[in-house]
Amino acid sequence: MTETKNETTVFYPDGHYETKGHAASLTAKGRLIEYNQQLKANLAAGIRFTEILDVLSETKDTDELLEAALALSTYQLDSAYLVYPQQYSKSDFYLIFLQRLLQLHQANTMILESSERKKELHHSFEGISQAGYFLFATSETDPAGAYYYEKETEQRLFYINFKRHLLSFNSQALTNLLVVNYGKRYQFKAIKNLANLLIAVGKCFKEDYGYEVDFSYLDAANQALYPLTSSKLPQQALDRLFIKASQAGYMLTTGIDGEAILDLGPTIRLSLFAHGENTWVMQVQDQANCLSWLDLLFKYEFLKDWYLENLDTIEIRTDSRYFKG
Repeated sequence: MTETKNETTVFYPDGHYETKGHAASLTAKGRLIEYNQQLKANLAAGIRFTEILDVLSETKDTDELLEAALALSTYQLDSAYLVYPQQYSKSDFYLIFLQRLLQLHQANTMILESSERKKELHHSFEGISQAGYFLFATSETDPAGAYYYEKETEQRLFYINFKRHLLSFNSQALTNLLVVNYGKRYQFKAIKNLANLLIAVGKCFKEDYGYEVDFSYLDAANQALYPLTSSKLPQQALDRLFIKASQAGYMLTTGIDGEAILDLGPTIRLSLFAHGENTWVMQVQDQANCLSWLDLLFKYEFLKDWYLENLDTIEIRTDSRYFKG
């Protein structure tokens, strides 16, 4: 009997045929080898992925932590030969990274939770866990950047860019979410806890990674200046502050350089003054060097009312490069 298992017969339309030897069988064998090699490579990539994930979950080194988060956020796990049906998103890896970063510095941190229904991770904060659902918003047009935002209200609290090494807080979102929304629903202790964790995030990026950080009006340093939306003297708003302050038992005065000064006791001062040609700023100073504008908004009801009623001129300015309107 003739051995034909390695032969292939090809029939042509005119009726003749040809029997070919090993070429076709070698092609099939080559495909099998290629498939096997690709499968091994993809499995190896999966193993490498788990090794990086171990670093993200367990390392105590902040540099390794950031490197792992960035590597996982762009890791291509699927291929034409192997698909992993359940995967974490870029937002998920950033959330894990942020929570672990704070864990390495302090005991108090945000809560990392998993939504089985939405198949995603999210942050919540002690005291407001029923309302706050915090994620990262990413975009293909800005692959190195991301916005940390609250999903229900869509308020973007800060923008971070891992390539340009910067983090910028959004004063408008801080006001809308923390002061207006949460201010009606929660005690200041819970809101302050959230704010302190946001500040801690900024400090970690500044001190650990050398990022440029704009804390906006969360900055409690006495030398911090909060630029206002208006580039001119907000006279009408100052007149209204004079009235509200006097009704609350305080006196708005004018300093020797034309600055508006409001002393809120022997150790706390609020000042508004021109800083440069086209900028008016607000400054909060206290003896303990621990109060920010956010603290004053909750400490003095008349200041909160005044600020919210005059946002068109005295709202703390946001960086228009990252936040629109």
